[in-house]
Amino acid sequence: MIKELGYKQSDPLFPKNKLAHNKNQPLEVVGLLYFIPHSFRNTLVRLGENLCRASEEFKAWSQNLGHESVLTSFYSYGDMHDYKQSELLRKLANLTENISSDIEDQFKQFIAFQKIMTKK
Repeated sequence: MIKELGYKQSDPLFPKNKLAHNKNQPLEVVGLLYFIPHSFRNTLVRLGENLCRASEEFKAWSQNLGHESVLTSFYSYGDMHDYKQSELLRKLANLTENISSDIEDQFKQFIAFQKIMTKK
């Protein structure tokens, strides 16, 4: 398929032109049964969320899906189940237990400064 459609190995998986969003290109031509393309993208975004460990890695993953902005990947395909959200927030809560008192003091100073500034 790469040679037939003029792609290179380094091209994005979902290019912005060529096959992307081309409703006149029947899937049978490329040997695929009909499926909703965005369900495949949703699967790939979820895979990227699990594989990528840094924001820079997910940005590259997103661009490979043909998204100019990483926010497209998050907003359009990045649905999060309630159970996953709860799990992540519990992990973050556990991390805050180990915050040094120095950071807590700085935060308290920041809050006090904000109160002073809003009174002016």
